[in-house]
Amino acid sequence: MIAKSTYHMGVKQAHRKKVGHTMPKEPLVNLNCPGRLWVANLLYLLGISHSSLYAGLKLRPGETTTRYPRPDGWDRGRPYWKTSTIKAFLDA
Repeated sequence: MIAKSTYHMGVKQAHRKKVGHTMPKEPLVNLNCPGRLWVANLLYLLGISHSSLYAGLKLRPGETTTRYPRPDGWDRGRPYWKTSTIKAFLDA
């Protein structure tokens, strides 16, 4: 993805948009209240990395469930989980 262009010594230079793994972020909503949690919030609550989350969402051969709960939905291409889903997962 190209975010913007600049000129340096008369030559057009393209700057790439920063792309990388999501960093953990504390959720703004309490798990006892209804709301949505994003990938960054799950990383914070579960204490795992971005790679570990996505590896844990994949179904392995011979298994019927994933290590972490599947997203409850997608918003603009971003997965989200309901707070009730994550609370139930953490309490189990």
